[in-house]
Amino acid sequence: MRSTSSKKSGKVGCFVAIRPPFNFHLAEFDQGGTVQRIRSNLESDIWINGGYFVFSRKIFDYMKDGEELVLEPFNRLIKDELLLAYKHEGFWRAMDTMQDRRVLEDMVEKGDMPWRVSPNGTGHAPT
Repeated sequence: MRSTSSKKSGKVGCFVAIRPPFNFHLAEFDQGGTVQRIRSNLESDIWINGGYFVFSRKIFDYMKDGEELVLEPFNRLIKDELLLAYKHEGFWRAMDTMQDRRVLEDMVEKGDMPWRVSPNGTGHAPT
């Protein structure tokens, strides 16, 4: 992420964009509801907010009390062209629920940790 950091780009903020971590089917239909096309989300250019951010201190100029960061402040940054997305195509997994935690802990127990990086910064570290 270093090459697209908000500091080098002159942007106020950057977030990690990921492809949705599950497969679903996108339905396209006309106003009457007749399906025109169905395709996998993997065939689309859909990216979601992965929940990791880098900001300069200027972010506080875009925030107001009681607002959710990703809604109002981000929309102000977008309007001023000061928000950057870093497309991450590697491993990503949410840890928002107890189920997410169990899945990640099971992966650790099995030695399946694709997030680990070797000491020299390349590839996965051995388990």
